[in-house]
Amino acid sequence: MGCSKKTSHFALNEIHFELGVKARIKFLRRNNLECYNVVSSNLDEVCFDNQTSILCIYFKNNSVYEYLNVPYSEFQNLLHSGSKGRYLDSYIKPVYHAIKRG
Repeated sequence: MGCSKKTSHFALNEIHFELGVKARIKFLRRNNLECYNVVSSNLDEVCFDNQTSILCIYFKNNSVYEYLNVPYSEFQNLLHSGSKGRYLDSYIKPVYHAIKRG
């Protein structure tokens, strides 16, 4: 399934809340995806497919990467990190295999 936005356009539930003191994120539950718009200079949205353990990163330059076999806890750590890009570079990219999708 992966994290294709084309197959997951309908939002079943939308909740707005604040994460930490700086970041306002929008949570969308689409099919089996948890997707968040994040406050970041490079990242636009992060999604996690609960069935396949695929972490999708949508960048502001319109590129999309899927990281395979990522534990849900890493997704949560990314969301709660002070710098999303720094966390991605330090803890996700060196450990998990990535596939460029866009």
